[in-house]
Amino acid sequence: MREVIVPRLVAMLCVCAVFIPSFFMKGVGGALFGPLALAVGFAMISSYFVTNSVLPVASVWLLRATKAHADEERGLFVAFRHAYGRLVGILIAARYPLVVLYLALCGAALWAGRTLPQEIFPTANPDQLQLRMRGPDGTRLESTEKLALAVLDAIQEEAGPDAVAITLANIGNTPPSYPVNAIFVWNSGPQEAVLLVSLKPSKQRSLAAFEDSLRAKLAARFPDVSFSFEAGDVISQVLNTGSPNPINVVVSGNNLASTRSYAEKIKAHLAGVPEVRDLAIPLPLDYPALAIDIDRERAGQLGVTPKRIARSLVEATWSSQLTQQIFWVDANGLGYYVAVRLPEADLSSIEAVKNLPVMPDRELRPLLRDVARVSRGVVPGEFDHWNSIRTVSVTANSGTSDLARLGKAVDRAIANAGDPPSKDTKVSVRGQVDQMRQALDGLRQGLLLAIVVVILLLAANFQSIRDALAILLVVPAVVAGVVLVLIATRTSLSIQSFMGAIMSIGVSVANAVLVVKFTQDKRREGAGPLEAARLAATGRLRPILMTSAAMIAGMVPMALAFGEGGEQNAPLGRAVLGGLVASTAATLLVLPAILAIVHGRRPYRSASLDPDDPASSHWDGAKPASPGARDASEKRESES
Repeated sequence: MREVIVPRLVAMLCVCAVFIPSFFMKGVGGALFGPLALAVGFAMISSYFVTNSVLPVASVWLLRATKAHADEERGLFVAFRHAYGRLVGILIAARYPLVVLYLALCGAALWAGRTLPQEIFPTANPDQLQLRMRGPDGTRLESTEKLALAVLDAIQEEAGPDAVAITLANIGNTPPSYPVNAIFVWNSGPQEAVLLVSLKPSKQRSLAAFEDSLRAKLAARFPDVSFSFEAGDVISQVLNTGSPNPINVVVSGNNLASTRSYAEKIKAHLAGVPEVRDLAIPLPLDYPALAIDIDRERAGQLGVTPKRIARSLVEATWSSQLTQQIFWVDANGLGYYVAVRLPEADLSSIEAVKNLPVMPDRELRPLLRDVARVSRGVVPGEFDHWNSIRTVSVTANSGTSDLARLGKAVDRAIANAGDPPSKDTKVSVRGQVDQMRQALDGLRQGLLLAIVVVILLLAANFQSIRDALAILLVVPAVVAGVVLVLIATRTSLSIQSFMGAIMSIGVSVANAVLVVKFTQDKRREGAGPLEAARLAATGRLRPILMTSAAMIAGMVPMALAFGEGGEQNAPLGRAVLGGLVASTAATLLVLPAILAIVHGRRPYRSASLDPDDPASSHWDGAKPASPGARDASEKRESES
């Protein structure tokens, strides 16, 4: 235990350090992976103390009755280790071409990684879909209901017989007089409906392909209706941060007309992007309405005020609930809330509205036509605000998993739309694109800081910046392995795969620390730099293979996406597999050659500044050494 306690401490600290990026992630990514980093960090710290205290005692109790291996020169692993030692010797002899080839291969793999698609979180293949349909502005509720039933029939037809488990439709919006909490029904009017469809589980069905085919069928069958598929699973809804779609371009400004015009320009440029789906401005900006222009002079002559006219219109066309509270008390003294309005059939035309009486106290005149002009017009059916400023949104879905490339296309569309109409007009991109940028930028910044921390830890432990840099040269192999396995499995670069790469870097650095530490020990014992690198790699072969194999075996089920929703965790397992396989090969085959180059043919000198240490270059030979230093010197001489 004394032999490995220090390198294990350094390895544990390095593993904890590489999780620093998790604390630099913002938004949803930080909330998801901050707890993961804390869990891994505290698990590493606790396991370090347990293995330093419980493991030696348990070894004494469990191994005291076993017989020592009488012949350690026999066995399959011993033969494998001897063959590995000969191979390492050959590689060390050809160390310069080997390191150049290694760096070239890592650089080529990193260059190929530029084409990897990027997304914030892996897309699962759920069995639920959420579809929003919008009829023409002002469509009556009963017409929207018929449209919703026809759309559900089309979904059933596309899915196949007995493929739909259950459906739910939220049509229109409820009036304030209806005693139902409609906070979860995000419809802007009677022309809009949200359809929730749960399909029966099927491994052969791809939800993305099903939505594409259904999108084409609905567009052909209902040309006047717009459709938009929204996130049906909880994770995607959270990652969208309130936006119904992963792409949400918000244009805000004080002038609604100019804001709308600029939003329509952005929409026109986005329409040319092939990966964009369900492009729309979801606000009903042309909702049909009646414009009431009151002739105040005429109204005053007839003894009626504009307030009285407005109140009469509200009570007749909507409900008295909005103007006054009316209670009816029964014989038992119980009060009932009563709302009064005209039957809808009595207001079926604009002429009926003109004939509404606007004089109180049961007077039949004047009518609305006597004091006002009534005409048809359009008004915004919904107002959206951000920080008290009106906004117009352009939403869209993604037809690809590469959100990074789609985000760049959105930026180009905004740039091609020209300058905003005024200085107070602002454009911002929200949804998953914004969250992905924040999360990945935080990871990159944190990863750079983690590399700095690891270098400082290694340099402080080994008293050599060369050894620290030699260990870090294993990291390119990790990244190259992650990139290659993501390309081979057609997996996107996401926060999950990024975290898998970080975990691989931690384990790889820990393995490399063991090799470098034992290289120093062998050099302290008098071995040359080439022989010390070979002996250290051979001596640490078993623990490195055991550590890597154990973690690889644990990640195989995750990488194969076993279980429901396994697609969302599979990138993490695949990244760990690729990173560990590549880094293990680099640690066992390339790192000894790197150490041989780093140490050169210089004689070993301790980095100690203690003049009482005989191994130090500052040792004062004329001064008697301290008892501790003298014992250490005698021990090294006897070992050599």
